Amino acid sequence: MWQIISIWLGIFIMGICEIIFAKIILQKDIKVPKYLLLLTLLITSIIYTINNICLVGTLKTLIVCIVHVITFKYLFKINWSKAIFLTLVYFLLIIIVDLLVALFSTEIIGLDKNKVFESFAGSILGNISISVLFIIESYILKRPLRKFVDTKIENNTTIIILSILTFICISLFFYT
Repeated sequence: MWQIISIWLGIFIMGICEIIFAKIILQKDIKVPKYLLLLTLLITSIIYTINNICLVGTLKTLIVCIVHVITFKYLFKINWSKAIFLTLVYFLLIIIVDLLVALFSTEIIGLDKNKVFESFAGSILGNISISVLFIIESYILKRPLRKFVDTKIENNTTIIILSILTFICISLFFYT
């Protein structure tokens, strides 16, 4: 039971991180009342927790991507293409932070890779660390990221298709 609560709490922390990231990049306030924001965080955290426990591989990643897109669209009242694009940027940046933390722990500190994966990755402390570093990364890169995300993509189906294909490639690369 504690493991499920720990997974849920870590995912809840990452959900808060996701929203802070979107606020930094979009320079927009959340367009729903605070109780709906909290309800959205709770629902998405439950979906992610069930997804994390019950599924593996590509399907798991695709569900997470879809929920992120819907969350960005709902909370910030942006169009679908911008939500897809923002989700792509989110995943690319979070992967960079994840890889840097893994590299730092295993290569610089010299911890065992399996031990890091079993005890730190997915833990509450791991999620807090990744979230803080991710928010710092987002804040440092906010200007180029804002320009990148503000690209007019409403009518450009090529960018949307490439974003979706990138999600699929990320899923296949990390989970096969």
